[in-house]
Amino acid sequence: RFDMKVGSGSSPAAHLIADMSPKRIGNYTVTIAPGGQVKAGALSRFVVTVERNGKPVTDLQPYLAAASHVVVLDESAGGFSHVHAVAGDMPPADNMEASDTMSAPPASFGPSFSFSHRFEKPGLYKVWSQFSHNEQVQTASWVVDVR
Repeated sequence: RFDMKVGSGSSPAAHLIADMSPKRIGNYTVTIAPGGQVKAGALSRFVVTVERNGKPVTDLQPYLAAASHVVVLDESAGGFSHVHAVAGDMPPADNMEASDTMSAPPASFGPSFSFSHRFEKPGLYKVWSQFSHNEQVQTASWVVDVR
């Protein structure tokens, strides 16, 4: 990680509102479910489930050698994390930020994938998840309220 200055001015922080509701992306409905309370400093686990036209998608494909790529950005855009998800509904025992130790996902899986992340401090965090189905990448996002 390194800091890079772009331009001479600054902009105000984003004004996020907690939102973990299911997201509609075309014919897809993507839900995220935390495995308990999301607390700063503690490992938080999440399961993402994908449906298409109201039916579970059981033929998701790896995207860039992971079940999903997840980006976590804090409200001030000062803290950025890249996390790899695993296939299935069992989040890893530790976060997998840019992990090289991650095992390759199966060629086809679903309807769920999961990830873990340790949020540094309380606040609101934007979380994006990208996954692949029918060789098309889809992106869903939520705002997580970390206590």
